Amino acid sequence: HVGFCEGQLDYFPHYENREGECRALSTRRDEMNSIPYYNKNSDNYINQTFSMDIQHLYDSFIPYMKPSGKLLDLGCGSGRDSNYFSKMGYEVVSVDGSWKMVEHCKNILTNEVILSTFEAYVPQSEFDGIWASASLLHVKKEHVKEIMVKYIRYLKVNGVFYCSFKSDQVDFEEDGRFFTCFTLEEMEILLHNIPHIKVLTLKYSKSLQNRGFRWLNIILQKQEG
Repeated sequence: HVGFCEGQLDYFPHYENREGECRALSTRRDEMNSIPYYNKNSDNYINQTFSMDIQHLYDSFIPYMKPSGKLLDLGCGSGRDSNYFSKMGYEVVSVDGSWKMVEHCKNILTNEVILSTFEAYVPQSEFDGIWASASLLHVKKEHVKEIMVKYIRYLKVNGVFYCSFKSDQVDFEEDGRFFTCFTLEEMEILLHNIPHIKVLTLKYSKSLQNRGFRWLNIILQKQEG
């Protein structure tokens, strides 16, 4: 059955999916405060994002990936990216903190889907790639480096890590979601202090939904050390 740690039922009420197991879910507010939004608005979010064309992001990432390698979709949301990478022949593990998203993904994906937060999840193996598209932006800024370092440990040497953040001068909250933002200069400073990585990509891209902001896209490669 799906288990819950003390204090978790506010985030996972009425969860009825009995497959799999919730991994020692964290109660730390810095990455939990957006989860109720996704549980409440899952249908709308899935409809808005599942068919979104982000082929240009896949095309920038796949050349660095080992063919048929193992990939972690960290914050898998609607399952769009997990579905794409599975069809491309990768062995995918999908993780999300929203039980509604996990329930949806279990219905549409053939790969393993795990209900867990970024902090609580403990991978059982190393990965050739980690894909965290528009997900780590729900971690408070003071904890982003800690979370990135944690998951880089689970990359194989020469494995690659993609993540993206909204680019702005200030963090903000909107409709019950907390967004951590980075400028390119801020991210350069953060990455400079993470050992054993090579920065392959650090660049802006436009919002596909024409919302007047830019995305900051990062691809890192793990080095020997």
